[in-house]
Amino acid sequence: MKSTVLIIGIVVALAVGAGAGYSLGKGSGNTTAETGKLQEALDMMKKQSAGIQVMGDMMTANGLSMQEAGIKYSDEGLTAKGKDLAAVGERYMEEDAKLTEKDSSMK
Repeated sequence: MKSTVLIIGIVVALAVGAGAGYSLGKGSGNTTAETGKLQEALDMMKKQSAGIQVMGDMMTANGLSMQEAGIKYSDEGLTAKGKDLAAVGERYMEEDAKLTEKDSSMK
């Protein structure tokens, strides 16, 4: 009776071990696919970061132009909107730079 329980325990342990080993082995085989997906995500993040930088530059430049026009034509509303637009553009660029610095894989 005790030997039967021992044999059943050994068989169950071998089955569990084999299943775990197979799962681990199968999981390590997918690293190339996962690496490809990670690289695609990284490329997308880099493109998005570059787009944010361009948008921030444009917003800052246009905000400064609006401020100049507001000063030239004595339009305080236009000047205020230009300042707001430039500030938002600068904030976008600063936040993007901070996020890029935090994520070393984006460099």
